[in-house]
Amino acid sequence: RTIDDFDEIESARRYLVDIIKDYRLHLGRGVVGDFDKGTFDESSVFHRIGNGSLGGKARGIALINTFLKYRRLMFKYPGVTVQIPKTVVLTTDIFERFMESNDLYEFALEDHRDESILARFLEAELPADIEEDMVALVTVIDRPLAVRSSSSLEDSCVQPFAGVYSTYFTPNVSPEVAVRLRQLSMAIKGVYASTYFRHAKSYAAATESLIEEEKMAVIVQEVTGKPYGELYYPNVSGVARSLNFYPVEQERPEEGIANLALGLGKTVVEGHTTLRFSPAHPKKLFQLSDPKLTLRSTQRKFYAIDLVADSTPVRLDEAYNLRHLDVAEAAPHRANGRLMSTFDVQNQAFSDDPDIAGLKRVTFASILVYDAFPLAAIVGDLLEIGSREMNMPVEIEFACDLDVPNDSPRSFKVLQIRPIVDSQEFAAVAVDDIDADRALISATTALGHGLYRDLQDVVFLKPDAFDRAATPEIAETVAALNRSLVAAGRRYILIGPGRWGSSDPWLGVPVKWGDISHASVIVEASLDRFRVDGSQGSHFFQNITARRVAYITINPALGDGLYDVDYLNGQPPECVEYDDAFVRHLRFATPLVVKIDGRRGGSKTKAVVLKPDD
Repeated sequence: RTIDDFDEIESARRYLVDIIKDYRLHLGRGVVGDFDKGTFDESSVFHRIGNGSLGGKARGIALINTFLKYRRLMFKYPGVTVQIPKTVVLTTDIFERFMESNDLYEFALEDHRDESILARFLEAELPADIEEDMVALVTVIDRPLAVRSSSSLEDSCVQPFAGVYSTYFTPNVSPEVAVRLRQLSMAIKGVYASTYFRHAKSYAAATESLIEEEKMAVIVQEVTGKPYGELYYPNVSGVARSLNFYPVEQERPEEGIANLALGLGKTVVEGHTTLRFSPAHPKKLFQLSDPKLTLRSTQRKFYAIDLVADSTPVRLDEAYNLRHLDVAEAAPHRANGRLMSTFDVQNQAFSDDPDIAGLKRVTFASILVYDAFPLAAIVGDLLEIGSREMNMPVEIEFACDLDVPNDSPRSFKVLQIRPIVDSQEFAAVAVDDIDADRALISATTALGHGLYRDLQDVVFLKPDAFDRAATPEIAETVAALNRSLVAAGRRYILIGPGRWGSSDPWLGVPVKWGDISHASVIVEASLDRFRVDGSQGSHFFQNITARRVAYITINPALGDGLYDVDYLNGQPPECVEYDDAFVRHLRFATPLVVKIDGRRGGSKTKAVVLKPDD
């Protein structure tokens, strides 16, 4: 454009400023820049403060920032930008300076209560030059901030430390820079302190890592979302994995799986009720297949940052300045309402019309079923490319801002990526060539994946005594045994005929999820006189997937699987903890080992329950 294209000088000036900002934003994409408080502005993308390591989590963000650019994903989808949030990392040498200048190492490594460690760290001072950099940061970014750990051990391919350390949110909306600085400084020191909390020390000891060698970088990241009155949150948050060990119908393990929630990602990460979908089959939503199922298995509450809460000092409870609210409170805002469906009591059905009154449930039908936002395509691409870039299966966390002016693009923000192949859940499991004499149960139909080594309790229904008419009584007995095992802190294997959780007592035992919630492995074992098609865990699917419970289906009468019930019946009296006409509870002296290889999925999944060693 030329100067003649503008009616006034101010319009030309604004145009030039925007062009320069866009150019600087383009230059910043795909690189990690050195933080300069004199030049840091709204066009900055990813910067580091310090000369040390970025830590595991921040290295993952740097990888995303790079491949989003050279894979040309940022603007691939019309009307959407795919990017990382504005991010600043305090490298590990800042942590070392903080620890040394405040003489904290000896105290932190001693055996103190978490409250004492946090209080001592909050009293300490950050280096003066870092405080000056933080002033520049909170002056430029006027949205809430997430302050996350990025330790030298975190997201390791050998012993991942994900979820061990603290994450804090700061409102960062006060008109006083000093208040915003104090919030951020407290949050940084809180993350530093969590390096030495008891849980972190115990985890390090269990993984044979030396807590003395741990070094903590800190990620300060702009929170994706919008303010809604006194609250701030994204319209959509989620976690996606490139392997799905609970595939249903036409889903395949390698197509991945994702969980979505309205509001902050805390809902997803902490295992609250979310919407589960396959990026390759986004319209096949099991949780929406029946109105009753939708009512009980979709999100009811969401997390948001409280913009007016007192956010200093930080506390052990990371959610101290968050609010946990009913989804109905988000519905009046149109961008959120469009993510919900409304239950029509008269017709006993859900409507996807956002404007009608009634009971709201978060279904994401507008973006998954009606393609109002290309979420499934973006997630699928990121999982495929991320796995290729890291040469292993990955997990990504993301958030979306859909509430934008009509002429602005909506945003998909990738918050982090981490490898998952070497975690316990994703480790390779060898099930082939198991000696049949060692197997209590073997199967070729199962959901889940992994190795279970610590199960010494088996609750099973006696096949010879099973009576359909007695299933309500059996359900009460199983529930009572579950309560006792919960109180004892002991996980167990549950075995029985028919469908666990069926509302029809003639098809199986009518338990509720709370009646069997402490079972790590659930087995449906059909009888010759009681053959029912396996449920594949459909009655409790949300609970099974969220808690990663193994679900095995066998039909020995038809040659489908093996079940050595004679072995269970032959156990000595000292092994029997409970016994009645229908149910028996055995406690073995040594653990049974359960192996499930879910890499092939569904009817190709192999599973075996091995008898305990003598």
